[in-house]
Amino acid sequence: MKIILKELLKEAGVTQKEVSEATGVPQAVISRYMYGVQTYKIEYLIAIKNFLSKRLGHVNHIDDLFEDE
Repeated sequence: MKIILKELLKEAGVTQKEVSEATGVPQAVISRYMYGVQTYKIEYLIAIKNFLSKRLGHVNHIDDLFEDE
């Protein structure tokens, strides 16, 4: 599975910094997630999912942050 965070942030019209400020997830972590880090903290994924679910109607589960390769 591949994270599609970069695409979701673009679709939502938000920056890494805005997500970081709203969620408490460090911007450096968001950047690493966007470019394919393979180790994810569940707490960070939940925070990012919750943030994006308010802006994008189709991000309702953590699985929505990923796509099959």
